[in-house]
Amino acid sequence: FIAFRSAQYNLLVDGIIQSLVKLALPITLISFGSFGLYAATGLAATVAVLISIFFMIRILGYRLFTRPSVLVVKDLWTYSTGSYLANIVNLIPILVLPLIVLRNLGAESAGYYYIAFQIANLLYSVSYAISQSLLAEGSDDQRTLTALARRSAVFQSSIILPAIAVLLVISPSLLTLFGHSYRLHASECLRVFLLAAPAVALNAWTSTLLRITKQLVALVCSNVALMVVACGIAIAWASKGLPWVAFAWLVGNAASGLIGGAALLASRHRR
Repeated sequence: FIAFRSAQYNLLVDGIIQSLVKLALPITLISFGSFGLYAATGLAATVAVLISIFFMIRILGYRLFTRPSVLVVKDLWTYSTGSYLANIVNLIPILVLPLIVLRNLGAESAGYYYIAFQIANLLYSVSYAISQSLLAEGSDDQRTLTALARRSAVFQSSIILPAIAVLLVISPSLLTLFGHSYRLHASECLRVFLLAAPAVALNAWTSTLLRITKQLVALVCSNVALMVVACGIAIAWASKGLPWVAFAWLVGNAASGLIGGAALLASRHRR
């Protein structure tokens, strides 16, 4: 949908329909325990896929079944493999950091960490959404890539920086919605996650530009830096408390973004 410049259907299907189904299914599957939550996620994604295919065929004129082109598959294989590897490495800190908290600080602290990260992730989603649009527009016409990159950077900054200021003020109240203990134990962690938003934005922005310019080795290396730095600092400092794990996330994204930015500057200098 983003590639077709029809992102409104992405909002409808992925943002609204899938989310509502994902929230409604656990009520009917609660008797299955934790598996019910797992099944609700999978079934909601399945519903979203089917509705997406319907819209793609009926509205966008997408041909679902076509004869595969060996040349096209061969041409895309390297790019897709590198991009997929980078995505996997990028996800590792998100999956591993809560486990580090669980192992070092216990289950309650893992719960505080999770809620703080999810609130901050609402802010991070601004960068992810703008980066997706940059990927679609920049891939369509790379002659305007410099202007698009600057515009997306300014757009991200104009939204993220004021949002950080507001959320830093109201974050204790947001945590109180989950209980007084969350306000007491997760406030500092959430503040660090909020302050990490510019680093996350830099990482998302540079990673998108590396994808557009097909610098896959640099893309993978930048994400490896995120994984190594974030997980390494978290393992070393988790025993000091939740804010230090959040700080590991901040430093990891900053390192990844700087490496990606250096690769982009080096590529531009060569050209």
